[in-house]
Amino acid sequence: MNVILEAGWRAERLGPVIADRRLPHPVRTTVGAIIAARLCAAQAFPPPALADDHPDTPA
Repeated sequence: MNVILEAGWRAERLGPVIADRRLPHPVRTTVGAIIAARLCAAQAFPPPALADDHPDTPA
């Protein structure tokens, strides 16, 4: 997980990546493997910007 944080992802942006989608039914692997796959998929894209990171940008 440190790798994704070092790439610029913020911890508060990872929660939705991990938990916003339901688990598949039936689960055919471990939940850890599903979360790991979601994190790997997220790494393929640049981290989303946070409005707090750019206070000069109008909302």
